[in-house]
Amino acid sequence: MEVAICGAGNVGCAQAVDLSLRGHNVRLFDVPPFSDRLKVIERDGGISYSGVLGHGKALVSCVFAPEDAVREAEIIFIATPAYGHLSMFEAIRPYIREEQLVIFDSSYFACMRVFQWLKTGGILFKGIFAELEISPYAARLLKDGESVRVDIRGIKKGVGVATLASKNRGHLLEKLQTLYPEEVNLMSNVLETSLNNINVTMHTAIMTGNLGRIKSLYGMPTTEEVYDWGFYEDGLSPAVWRVIEVLDEEKKMLGQALAIKLETSREREKRLYTYIDPTTGEKKEAPPRARKEAPATIMHRYYSEDVPYGLVPIYYLCDAVGIYAVGTLSIIILASIASGVDFLSQGVNLDSLGIRRGLRRDLTKEVIYRIVEGAV
Repeated sequence: MEVAICGAGNVGCAQAVDLSLRGHNVRLFDVPPFSDRLKVIERDGGISYSGVLGHGKALVSCVFAPEDAVREAEIIFIATPAYGHLSMFEAIRPYIREEQLVIFDSSYFACMRVFQWLKTGGILFKGIFAELEISPYAARLLKDGESVRVDIRGIKKGVGVATLASKNRGHLLEKLQTLYPEEVNLMSNVLETSLNNINVTMHTAIMTGNLGRIKSLYGMPTTEEVYDWGFYEDGLSPAVWRVIEVLDEEKKMLGQALAIKLETSREREKRLYTYIDPTTGEKKEAPPRARKEAPATIMHRYYSEDVPYGLVPIYYLCDAVGIYAVGTLSIIILASIASGVDFLSQGVNLDSLGIRRGLRRDLTKEVIYRIVEGAV
């Protein structure tokens, strides 16, 4: 299959390697100034990789113009953090054809946000939107001399995916299963994918419970001491788990109000990180807790992405249906105080999701269904 991957960061490079090794034709694109990495990959003739896929180099074609990236693609992945979703979509939108499928590699209410941006701007778009609840890859780019190497530490199983309009569900599943026969799980709508994003609860709770360990507010410290603890292994204490359970309970109440079934973080961990041991054939659970590394700055994406694009819209949705989400609000406030950023005012609000003020007085599951279908 012809695949375009827009974004050459951790996830984009891991996805390019994996899909190339599976026999698909991959074009990797990024916008300046991040396109400098593409020049290195092009010079080296591919991306070096290590981890669960072994060691080697995958052949990946790099392109430097958005029209070249998407022209032949059947599926276009947007592999950026949430704060890059819209700018990347803006770059490629003029070149997307009606039958092409655009999939955001991580949810964060991406489909609803981009659809509302198009609607507000009066922009006609005939492509098909979809989003994964979370990236399928646990991966990091590593320095390997002057070359690009991606360490792929895991490929998640059963990752949820949904499309903005249910009429496109069959087409979405057919296309995605060609690429990921075992890795994807069709969900009912794009609210289910975004509300099931495990990063939003796990990252923010662990960050907040371990603020004293993080040495820098902005920038990167010069010493290695910031990595002397494991984000999951050491930071996920019983007290932090209690915080996560409160956030899960508030989301569960929201899900019940909107007739959306949501998992707890423990359930999502088990679904996403279960794998078959290649040596013994045993099924094992492998949550990402063994890595001895942690954010070196408070303004890491575990706050700058997961709070404004994850917790904030969840809080506003809870408020709209009459749920006082005190745990969610507390994390938002503490993250704002620690970082000096007013996430509540700067984050994704209901207007950004297309939920107009007039609708909020009667925000029922029927109204939400019409919104996620693009009918309101």
